[in-house]
Amino acid sequence: MSYLNDSATKHGLKGLGYVTNLSTCVKELNEFLPKGSPLSFDDITGIVDASAHVYLNKYGKPSDKSGNPIPRENASYLYFETGLQNSEGADIIGWFSRVNKKGFLQGVTWGTKEQLETQIRRCNMFHIDELCFEKWPNIQALLDYLAANLIPETWSDKNKATQSSSHYPTARPLPGCPSHRRKAR
Repeated sequence: MSYLNDSATKHGLKGLGYVTNLSTCVKELNEFLPKGSPLSFDDITGIVDASAHVYLNKYGKPSDKSGNPIPRENASYLYFETGLQNSEGADIIGWFSRVNKKGFLQGVTWGTKEQLETQIRRCNMFHIDELCFEKWPNIQALLDYLAANLIPETWSDKNKATQSSSHYPTARPLPGCPSHRRKAR
């Protein structure tokens, strides 16, 4: 089964990392290309083998603070230029990303350098559910605002078995409440 990357000689995409979408990667790349110029898996293998591979740290930098290139074993991302352009004329690249520090590079994702930079920036943000923040003080400002402006509520449970008051304060602290912020630190 080719989608398991069980090739004895790994080159092309399989030589870069685990290809999570091997069965569809050709289709996904061809969707970026102008109509009438589809590529085969062998075409992609030739492109990958001929391209330079760039390893990036988790911040999207190709070198460390000392200026040394990021080695493969420490790379969070690997990208390569395909030499192809999408229908808008932007260069298409392929990239692999490491899920965790000790994991392996997996991919392939097709897109532009801007899309890769956006993914890297988003991965380095602080998240509260679907909200993303670049800096911790921004989260703190939102939580302080919510704490100051939330309206206290009582919740009722119509299925409560006891005959006492069916109104009780919220059992789970809300994200804007000061008690929640103290626990999160």
